[in-house]
Amino acid sequence: MYSVSTNDPLHRDSKSSRAGLHLHVGKFQRWMGEVRLGRFIHEFAAVHLTAGMENLIEEILVQALSFMGSSFGGDSNVGNSVLTAAILEQAIANNGDLWGLLQPYAHLNAGRTASGKLKSLIRLLE
Repeated sequence: MYSVSTNDPLHRDSKSSRAGLHLHVGKFQRWMGEVRLGRFIHEFAAVHLTAGMENLIEEILVQALSFMGSSFGGDSNVGNSVLTAAILEQAIANNGDLWGLLQPYAHLNAGRTASGKLKSLIRLLE
């Protein structure tokens, strides 16, 4: 569909830069194809999934930083503290919306291929 050696300015940039995202849209699209979410994965679907994941990660970090600020006595000490997994877990536990959204639902796992091999979303975020 797309020419790799095009001089068209629209296709010189990556999908992520065209969408204004930091995470890699191409990796999400490849993952969606590997786990066979559909016969054809349109790039818009990958852009929307990437944007949703990026916003979720941003919201988790905002909650964690505000939790750190309230736990360590104001925003002045946040720069000196370290964001740990325990702080992330506590921040998520204190937010009902995030806690409910991030509960494990193993029966809804779409991360297995037809051969039963697990394809993790964690690889996409690296």
